[in-house]
Amino acid sequence: MARYDDAGTFLGVDGFARDVSAERASRFELASQAATDALTELPNRRRFEAFLDEHVNEARRYRTPLSLLMLDLDHFKRVNDTLGHLAGDAVLRAVGGALSSIARETDLVARYGGEEFAVVLPQTDAIGAAAAAERCRTAIEVLVTTWDDAPVRITASVGVATYSPALHESAAELFADADGAVYAAKATGRNRVCVANDLAPEQRLASA
Repeated sequence: MARYDDAGTFLGVDGFARDVSAERASRFELASQAATDALTELPNRRRFEAFLDEHVNEARRYRTPLSLLMLDLDHFKRVNDTLGHLAGDAVLRAVGGALSSIARETDLVARYGGEEFAVVLPQTDAIGAAAAAERCRTAIEVLVTTWDDAPVRITASVGVATYSPALHESAAELFADADGAVYAAKATGRNRVCVANDLAPEQRLASA
């Protein structure tokens, strides 16, 4: 409300101020929690899908390279069955930490669900993606998680797909190629990298 003195001179406006910094911080915290996997503290499936979709659109528009890695831990059920789910949780956290430690700032490492992880590699072509996949596979292979004073080791099968305008009309199709390559890696011995572009068309279709 405007205020004036007896002579009609404008003195100012009465009002109130509200500190919104705490409210904004709370909203940010809630949004962050909704996009984060509680166990590993990595981005979750929801955040991964949004990030991948955003970068597929960018790759399509600007013709920039983009690759995706999908990783599935081999025989993870054995860890839960023999050592318990808390041990399995410890392994998942350790794997998430190992992948994050070798990722670039521009990459996104996410827990897709269960024992599956995803790594989105912006500005990365097929050759770079295959090299990154091997680094991820090796990092997991040499990882040792201690549980009840005993070492726990695990390996991962890794699928690689690189965006191609001719092959991928959507993020879902790029994901399907990477996921199919994981299936092929498991089918051919596990603890290995399989590149979707190296598969014959009928293999890609069968593994999808």
